[in-house]
Amino acid sequence: MKIEYEGWDGSKNNAAQWESRLQSSYVPRETIDRIVMDYFVVEGYQDAAEKLVKEGGRTSLSEFQNVDKAALATRKAARMAIQNGQVQEAIDLAKKVEPTIITWNVLLRFHLLQQKLIERIRAGNTAEAIKFAQDELAPCGEECPEFLEELQRTLTLLVFENEPDGTLSELMSFAQKQRTASELNSALLAFNQEKKDPMLPFLIKLIIWTEEKLKEHGHCTCEIDIRTGALSEHSGTP
Repeated sequence: MKIEYEGWDGSKNNAAQWESRLQSSYVPRETIDRIVMDYFVVEGYQDAAEKLVKEGGRTSLSEFQNVDKAALATRKAARMAIQNGQVQEAIDLAKKVEPTIITWNVLLRFHLLQQKLIERIRAGNTAEAIKFAQDELAPCGEECPEFLEELQRTLTLLVFENEPDGTLSELMSFAQKQRTASELNSALLAFNQEKKDPMLPFLIKLIIWTEEKLKEHGHCTCEIDIRTGALSEHSGTP
């Protein structure tokens, strides 16, 4: 079955022709670099940002955009600490920026404490994990009852001798650490009145939204793999 794209003029093009159209659409390298750099800087990936600077033949981050290097270094260190399981270290770094940054953000405080609990469970410190949940997380549940379900879900990890299955495995994943780190990163950006939302995720969402709209109107019978940029047959095509 052929993969076809129906243009707004009613003409149809197979995947190869549509890909040819994409290839003929010129996007300057500098534009792509700025989008990627924006993502690295906002998310606190300082090493990746500096590597991109060198690859682009530039001498400093400031040639791309205004960057508070000290703030970026702090956000990078906080992210790395959480990724390495050192949640308290990340909290201490954040408090050096603003002592109350976690106090006033109840959701962030809960997620950081939850991550500390997960790390205790990961290390096999069952008794310590239970005491920590009672002393630190239970009060959060009393303050905000909507946290209780997530706390109970996290404590369920204690019944597994090995890695849990299903949705519970997400709590022990690296992606869970990344979510917690990103939440703290956003709070630090907000405190410093810096941009919180990088352009790249928005552009990806825009591509997906546009593709869905084209399918709704019958103009698109193929889909783009966001990871590779390759075209493939739309599974819903009859």
